[in-house]
Amino acid sequence: MLIRRCQEADMPQLLEIWLQATLHAFDALPVAFWWPRQEALRARLEAGAEIWVIEQAETVIAFLALQDAEVLALYVRPERQGEGLGTALLDLARSRCHSLFLWVGVQNRDAVRYYQARGFHIRREQQGRPQGCNEYLMEFEQA
Repeated sequence: MLIRRCQEADMPQLLEIWLQATLHAFDALPVAFWWPRQEALRARLEAGAEIWVIEQAETVIAFLALQDAEVLALYVRPERQGEGLGTALLDLARSRCHSLFLWVGVQNRDAVRYYQARGFHIRREQQGRPQGCNEYLMEFEQA
């Protein structure tokens, strides 16, 4: 396994991971709901995000996107979740930023618990931007 900076050629794999993980987390919403959001994600990632990937056998299996102290994206292929890949990427982010913040859907209870177990705290709730579902602002600050 290798953690490295994202390359332009990785973008299709990142979008695939995002879609698979999103469908896994939000199984009540139809696939067609998410397809239009892929290009919006691509644009957001390409607009200056620092992106790191975990690669195994020339396949990207997880990625993290940072912009300043914001975790824009942390996604792991659903079949590889629970192996510590996301935590490895969060550790990398923590080594680069003293404090971090992110937005996570309120209904994505697994993700909320995941971030809480890694030291993030819910700061507030707001109406969600793209999904129309409420989101938590979660923050992490190193002691």
